[in-house]
Amino acid sequence: MKTVGIIAAMPEELQHFLTYMQVESQNKNFYKGKLFETDTVLALSGIGKVNAAACTQMLIDIYKIDYVINIGAAGAINDKLKIGDIVAAKNLIQHDFDATAFNLQLGEIPRLQKKFFNCDKKILDTIKIFAEKKNLTDKIYFGTIATGDKFVSSDIDKKFIEKNFQAYCTEMEGAAIAQVCFLNEIPFIAIRIITDNANDNAVENYKEFVNDATKNLFELVKFIIMA
Repeated sequence: MKTVGIIAAMPEELQHFLTYMQVESQNKNFYKGKLFETDTVLALSGIGKVNAAACTQMLIDIYKIDYVINIGAAGAINDKLKIGDIVAAKNLIQHDFDATAFNLQLGEIPRLQKKFFNCDKKILDTIKIFAEKKNLTDKIYFGTIATGDKFVSSDIDKKFIEKNFQAYCTEMEGAAIAQVCFLNEIPFIAIRIITDNANDNAVENYKEFVNDATKNLFELVKFIIMA
């Protein structure tokens, strides 16, 4: 039986999953047990790329997980997204990684020769089936997610990310998790729910919607795990 690792940055993003999990053991911010009768490790990474990368490597090394699901909140970059919509990442990029002085493209990782880290196609296909079955094709979107060590809350930053990466949304952990999974050859998906529009009102919107956000991801993650 496969073991799935689910990573979220903050307790409120993980709490709804913990409520339904049969926890067998806990080691600091890692909760091992059964979720939907599936071997699962819930991991609380903390905010930002370094925390996310360290958490992912520990998850892989200690718990020998077979694939990773990253969940949490995000700010909309694409104007067609509304608060409560879900973005399943086709790929992820670090919008604050800049080695252009070495004639690399913005976001490109030196010596990896990669800008974008692709998500697992099989999991993406499962999400598409879920969207069709639940009549949520107008609420679940597929596209690029941009990650950076900055809570994007200005129209200037939002337009920069849109222009350079054509991202659907932005957050602070996903691409770091994706890079670690790529290096370890572990299948990965990031699923983010929109809590704000990454503009001047982002902080207020985020605070209002973050506590209920992952409840709306719950059924989708359940579908993926049980597929």
